[in-house]
Amino acid sequence: MVNCPIGIRSLAVSFPSVIRLNDHWRKKFPNLFAQEKLRNARVSSPRESTSDNNGIDIWSQEVAPYLSDQFRGNIERRVVGSDESSLTLEYCAAKDAINAAKLSPDEVDLMIVTSLFGENIGTGKAVYLAQQLELRCRGI
Repeated sequence: MVNCPIGIRSLAVSFPSVIRLNDHWRKKFPNLFAQEKLRNARVSSPRESTSDNNGIDIWSQEVAPYLSDQFRGNIERRVVGSDESSLTLEYCAAKDAINAAKLSPDEVDLMIVTSLFGENIGTGKAVYLAQQLELRCRGI
């Protein structure tokens, strides 16, 4: 049995180009946010903790400023544009990772692909990406 050393040379991520700010959602769902304002007005401010500082108390203190915010501190969300797909985002990330590692397609031995929401249901997405990148390695 031959043991060959392996390692990760680089990582990259690619995010969708469309950014939607909180105002987008407020305009799209005004009734929802009117209801949230009423609900938040009835919520009392967090009480000071008198018990020992355990993990739950620390967590409660950290999230308290965001409880009255409908978006819980989030400011923007990324949305896949009309000219984008999970495969185009994977391609951009893979291309950036290969370039960051200063590798040629011939030097890539294995590619592992995963995405949260892919266009194809099931396995085998790595094959499409390897084909686009002109790799000759195995993909899983």
